[in-house]
Amino acid sequence: MAIVALIFMAIFTVSLVLCLALPTALNHGFGYITLFTGFVGISVFVVIKLSERAETKTPHITADDKDRQGGEEEKISEKKDEEEGGKD
Repeated sequence: MAIVALIFMAIFTVSLVLCLALPTALNHGFGYITLFTGFVGISVFVVIKLSERAETKTPHITADDKDRQGGEEEKISEKKDEEEGGKD
């Protein structure tokens, strides 16, 4: 996705230079291309930033974390079994 944003920003840069150098070329077509590619490039950049922010807010659970959690649950159940066995 970042590559797509980079491509649109490169097209934006080229079309902006052409728009400023030849303002009446292609019946002001370079101006429209500049607006479109700039909008798409900046929009994709914002989406990337928002997705990075969402990733940092949600914790990542790995297989090791799941193993640790499972091990803790087993220890708790073993302690309960020992306590119940000692009460009899």
